[in-house]
Amino acid sequence: SSGINAEYGMEKFEVKSLPFCTRIGYEISLRLSRSWNGFKEGLRNTKVWGKAIREVEGNLGSGVSTYFRVLRWLLMINLLNLLVGVSLVTFPGLYIVHTQLDGNSPEHLYNKDNLTCTNPNFLEPNNSTFNQTANNILQFLTGSGWMEATALTLGYY
Repeated sequence: SSGINAEYGMEKFEVKSLPFCTRIGYEISLRLSRSWNGFKEGLRNTKVWGKAIREVEGNLGSGVSTYFRVLRWLLMINLLNLLVGVSLVTFPGLYIVHTQLDGNSPEHLYNKDNLTCTNPNFLEPNNSTFNQTANNILQFLTGSGWMEATALTLGYY
């Protein structure tokens, strides 16, 4: 036997075992690499609209998918802006109100007499549930009425 495997036309090589520490290092490196790749694949699959954007790209091309990727990016920027705004304005305002009020209403923290406001009701405030609900929704969207004295609109300043 000349060291050549006639059946496959290849040489036989002896398999040498690696030292224990080297083998453990290779296994740890391999497992970390596989875990990292799995993590990256999981992140790619959990992105907002990730799978849908890939399907659009497969059907309509990369130009259309780029448009949706930009929309996703803008959405993430807006969510970041929301988190910063809420954490830097609303939460500190609520904290100040709850630590300084001693059970009193927050009206003494700002002068509500200077707030000039027309009738905050958009619909006639009869006892109709629909009109009350519609007024509450419209006041929420415009920041008038009951929304004027909340932490979201004034920040209790």
